Amino acid sequence: MKWSLVELRRRPRRRWPRLLAVAGAALVGAAGLFGFLGLPGILHTRAVAELSRRLARPVTIASVSTNPLRLSATLSGVAVSESDGSPLLSIREAHANLGLWTTLLGQPHLQEIRVDGIEVHVVRRADGSLNLAQLVAATDDAAAAAGTPIVARAAAAPPAPPHLRLDHARISDATIHVHAEHGPDVVTLRVTELAAALRDLDPAQAAAATFALSAKHDSGGQLSLRAKLA
Repeated sequence: MKWSLVELRRRPRRRWPRLLAVAGAALVGAAGLFGFLGLPGILHTRAVAELSRRLARPVTIASVSTNPLRLSATLSGVAVSESDGSPLLSIREAHANLGLWTTLLGQPHLQEIRVDGIEVHVVRRADGSLNLAQLVAATDDAAAAAGTPIVARAAAAPPAPPHLRLDHARISDATIHVHAEHGPDVVTLRVTELAAALRDLDPAQAAAATFALSAKHDSGGQLSLRAKLA
């Protein structure tokens, strides 16, 4: 079979579009597999280590899952304990989902933040100290250990808040346990079925965001609140 010089020059060029398409598909597939299978393990290890360091408390996370196609991440079974092993904070599931195209265009857009099954244990000791205040102090100590003095951080000009759009944030099935010591007396109370929702928060728009809060007290009382946030 004979080939002309023009045909010999043209024939190899026809393979490049196909090779580029195959290479592009392979890269996209590899990135997708990494996002679904590899990234959760990395995020799990980093999140446990960083939270434990910043809070100066034992932190465990049962599982982390990500969806690179939706730019979403889900944490399940988050638990923060006191140094003596008593519970401080637990979260059954936390989920966040970014808007794909707007985020890629440089406009941060949170489509959804969902936190389910929070349990917080608030303890006020007889000396007046509060366990949550000690938790905040631990984060300040961690920041100072990282090389940022508290005085320098307080004196620094606050950064401009980012323009962040939020479609829907929700907290559901939350419980707050309060244990207060007043000398020989101890007061305990519990707030259950706490739920909160925030919708359509966009600083660039004049429309007000809507906020709702509801909860029950263990004595039978109920709380319900609805508001517009301008």
